[in-house]
Formats: sequence, C-alpha cells, structure tokens
Amino acid sequence: MRITTTTALQFNQVLRQGSFILISILLAKSSLTTFDIGVYETLLFIGTAMSYFWLNALIQSSLTFTPSVNTAEKPKTVFNIFLIFNAFSLLLCLILWTFKPFIISFFAGKSELPFYDLYVFSLLLSFPPLLLESLWTVQNTPLSILAYSLVSHLLLPFAIVLPLWFYMPFIYSFYGMIGVASIRYIWLVVHILCTYGFFSIDVKIIRLFLTLSLPLMAYSFLNGFVTSFTAWIVQWFYEGDNMVFAVFRYGAREFPLSLALATGLSNSMIPILTETTQVGMQLLKQKSERLWHILFPTSIGLMLTAKFLFPLVFNPSFTQSADIFCLFLLLLTSRALFPQSILLALKETKTMLFISIIETLSIIILSFLLIFPLGTEGVAWALVIGFLIEKLLIALFLKQKHNISMSDYTNIRLYTVYSLFLLVSYALSKLL
Repeated sequence: MRITTTTALQFNQVLRQGSFILISILLAKSSLTTFDIGVYETLLFIGTAMSYFWLNALIQSSLTFTPSVNTAEKPKTVFNIFLIFNAFSLLLCLILWTFKPFIISFFAGKSELPFYDLYVFSLLLSFPPLLLESLWTVQNTPLSILAYSLVSHLLLPFAIVLPLWFYMPFIYSFYGMIGVASIRYIWLVVHILCTYGFFSIDVKIIRLFLTLSLPLMAYSFLNGFVTSFTAWIVQWFYEGDNMVFAVFRYGAREFPLSLALATGLSNSMIPILTETTQVGMQLLKQKSERLWHILFPTSIGLMLTAKFLFPLVFNPSFTQSADIFCLFLLLLTSRALFPQSILLALKETKTMLFISIIETLSIIILSFLLIFPLGTEGVAWALVIGFLIEKLLIALFLKQKHNISMSDYTNIRLYTVYSLFLLVSYALSKLL
C-alpha cells in the first residue's frame, strides 16, 4: 500500500484520538478515584476550550500560506510562523496563570483545581510542535508524519499512566506530560534548524500570516466553542459535580476513526478543489463513498455493543457514559458530508463564519431547551442537530450561489440509506 500524505495525516489523527481514548481507559483501570479522573478531564477541557480556535486557524493558515511562498523566502517564512505559534502559546499560558481563579471558577465551578499550574506549563510546550505536521504536509514527506505520530502519540499514554502503575502520586503523571511535550518541542526546533536553518524576524510576513489567520480563528472559535459549551453547561447544570462531569466526558467522544479519517479527507481535498473544482468534486464523491463503507458499518456495530463494552473497557462507574457515546456516534451523519471543503476552496470564509454563527446559536438554544427534560443526553442531541444544520446550510449556499448541487460531490442515495441504518441502530440500542 502506497503511503500518501493524506494517508499519513489520517493515521496521525487516528493515533491522536486513540491516544486520548487509551489514556481514559488506562486511568479508569488505575487506582485513581472517579474524582481524580474528573480533575484530569476538567483540565483537558480547559486546555481545549482555550486553545482550539486559534490552534486550528494557525495550522490551516500554515498549510495555505507556506506553499505560496517562493523557495528563497521559505526559511524566513517558516521561522516567523514558528514565532507566531510560540507567541500565541505563551500568551495563552499567561492568561491561564494570570486569571487562574476566574478560569477555574468559570470552567469547573469551583475555586481550586489540583495540578493546574503543571498542566498549563505542559501546554506551553505542547502547542508549537503541532506546526511540524503542517511543515511535513507542505514538504510532502508522509514518512516523517508517520514516524512522529508513532513516537509522539504512543509515548504520551505511558508517560501519564506508568507512574500510577508504580503507585506513585498522580502529580508524576503531569511530569510525564511535560516530558513528552519537551521531546516534541525539541523535535520541532531540530527540524527547523536542519531543514531551514534561517532566523530572521519579518514583520511583513507576520502581518500577512495573521491577516489570513484571523477570519479562520473566528470560524474555529465558534466550532470549538460549541463543544466546550456543552461540557460547560453540564458543569453548570450539575453544579460542578465531578462525577457527573466525568461520566459525561467519557461518553461525549466522537468515534476517533470517524473524526480522524473525515478530518484528514476534508483537509487533503482543499488544495485539489482549489485547482480543479469539477475534478475535485468527483474525487471527493468517490473518496467519501469509500470512507462511508468503513465508518457507517463500524459505527452501527459500536452503537449496538456500546452498553456491553463500556463497563468492560472502563469500569461499571461509567456504564451511563454509553448512552452519551451512542448519541455522539450519530455525529457521523454530519461528519460524512464535505461541503465545507468546497466552500474553503472557493475562499467563501465570510459565509462559513456566518453559517457557523447560526450553528452555534442553534446548539446553545437547543442545549438549554433539552438539558432540562433529557439531562446530559439533551446536550448531546443539541450537538447532533446543530452540526447537521451547518452542513445542510453550506450545501444550500453552494447550490444557490455557485450552482453546485449536493449530488455533485455526494452520493445522496447511499448517504441516506447509511444514515437511516445508523438511526435505526440507535433506536435499537435504547432497547438493549
């Protein structure tokens, strides 16, 4: 099998998601209490909520900006992008430290959170190395992506859990996180030195890069906000109950294979769609069909077995998490559609932002309406409905403005059949 950059990026996404799932499983099997696991999940939630929007924007911008620069300017460009990644990481950590009481109270509903400072320090070192994946994508070196993914994402779970196996205090798990983050950071610096070896600050490059990034930051902020908001509303509704929050977080996870493969396909298709929209749409249609043949049957199988697997994989305390997980499997109905790739290729970023605002408002309203009668499941339903609204609005815009029908890039009949089977399997899971 030929390893392409798309394949390597998908593999990297799978390993990244799988790494967090493995950590959750190993922590549940460790000697930690549900309260301690809730602390870890809360810290993870804070880090994600405060970083997702600008990180995603910087990564997408680096994929778009770097290839357009001529060879002579590329070393200087990469170094200045490296500085921007570091500057945003430092700014975030300063905010997290300066406003520590307010942030803990807002996100966790309490005045103190163990290991907060250590976790924030690990974030300072963790974010800049994400630039590596973009650089290797531009260089079209999939083997470098594979090597980094294997070392980086497989090392982290053991760095966190290994101290617990030797009955060491939980604080050593955070030392392990810092250690892995340091290795990633050194890897990034060495790569830039060996490949580019050029250090020069250029205000013009920084300004152009930020100009490209800011609209994407607004879009990414809204997308990341809705996921963080659903976790926050659970904390708010249950008044900071760590046990309820841990149960919700353990279930509120998309199937990592779906998220990873869909994200990899979507990102890899943008340059192709930019160059040749018609050919790109046909290719997108073919690749999405192949992806569905993997993701829908697998998700249906998980839907029907989740209630039996969760107590075995985690522990009986997380049995109710299966109900949330089954609802999150329904997110595949929106992940399996890729009109956003076409919209990005057409540079309709303002439209994406406007539609994202509608999606965000829909999820907020639905979350408040559904959490009272349905509890945490109502919050999950709000996400499922909101994400699907976004994809359908994008498809409608493409048809109205660009005369691009959904059938041009989607096998509607196959998608409908698979989606119906997924919904039926969810109904059956409620009866098991």
